[in-house]
Amino acid sequence: MPILQGEDSIDSKTENQNKGSLEKSEKLKSSAANNFESVEDSESDSEILDPPQAMKPVPADVKRHIYKGISHDDKGKTKYLNIRYCTPPEERWNYPITSSMHIGWTFGFPQEMKVPEFGRKMTMYHSFLELTILN
Repeated sequence: MPILQGEDSIDSKTENQNKGSLEKSEKLKSSAANNFESVEDSESDSEILDPPQAMKPVPADVKRHIYKGISHDDKGKTKYLNIRYCTPPEERWNYPITSSMHIGWTFGFPQEMKVPEFGRKMTMYHSFLELTILN
């Protein structure tokens, strides 16, 4: 019989624990329902704003290239995508989206490199041409 009493006492402990956990879950459910109702009330009072658009709208003169011609002839979508590709990201996007955009934002196009007029390379080139012409 002592084993049965021990089992009963264990069962009573688990029942008490289950009752406690049920009470806690009911309290959580009721608090969640109250919070949900308060959120619904606040949404009806104020307007929900759309998030800012990441990409700027495409100009109409660029958009019209999509419908003219077929891509096989480098017209249509191909021409549209090439035009968009050549447009710098500062003109296509309102703000940087990726980490690479953060690094290169407002970097601009590279400056055109000029070969020096009296540099070593040009001197060698001209002297070689003069030698071949004289011979």
